[in-house]
Amino acid sequence: MSDLTLHNIVDGRPGEVVARMELTDPATGEVYGTAPRSGTAEVDVAVAAARRALPAWRRSTPARRQEALLQPAGLVAEHADSLLAAEVRSTGKPRAATRIAEIDRSADQLRFFAGAARVLEGVAAGEYEEGFTSYIRREVVTQEALALRSSLQEPGPASRLDDVSVAELKAVPWPYGA
Repeated sequence: MSDLTLHNIVDGRPGEVVARMELTDPATGEVYGTAPRSGTAEVDVAVAAARRALPAWRRSTPARRQEALLQPAGLVAEHADSLLAAEVRSTGKPRAATRIAEIDRSADQLRFFAGAARVLEGVAAGEYEEGFTSYIRREVVTQEALALRSSLQEPGPASRLDDVSVAELKAVPWPYGA
């Protein structure tokens, strides 16, 4: 087993974790680390942090919101190879398809929504990807929301390691609660 230990990131810091789950390479069966097995207590802490951050986020300018999404988009692009390796190792998915459909698309979608952050109208709809209509609703997006997305997924050997990996990149400029 490697020493990889993932954390929930809340208010920009690793949060307390009561239970952990093993990360297993589905191709080899090798246990290579651990990740939080978040329960009600961890979710409550993340939601409380998101609620504390919401007033400041609501007051933030479109430029600040755009920058808050462009920086992690750049980080995803910069760390694409390591994020790809982490996702493939944790899920067993094919490298080429994962790179295109998940890693590269994640950076692209963050950039898309960074542009949408400049549009102050409430709801927009359009075809972002051919054959798929996207609806955009102007809502709070915080690191806690991303962590909550990871925490609420069914824990298992194919958990989204890339979600946690992006959240753990120290340079992500998300607004934190007071």
